Amino acid sequence: MHSAQVALQDPSPIDLAHLLGVAGTFMVMALSYVNQIAPRDNRQAPPLPAELPYVAAVVPTYGEPLDGKRQDSERKRAVARVSLR
Repeated sequence: MHSAQVALQDPSPIDLAHLLGVAGTFMVMALSYVNQIAPRDNRQAPPLPAELPYVAAVVPTYGEPLDGKRQDSERKRAVARVSLR
């Protein structure tokens, strides 16, 4: 409200930009609130199977070779074994 009053009393490019920003922020917040109350995508996830499969996957990132991941995990296991003694 204050932004609109200032922009109407003494209009300047800065005041109008601020008013536009405040109005845009208010609209985004209002639409987000409406979306949280009544989302359009209300599908249910499929039920899980009775017995879950055992999955172990290592996904290399940033183009790292898989061998480096194996060496890291072996080194961590060795350190864990030493620290348990």
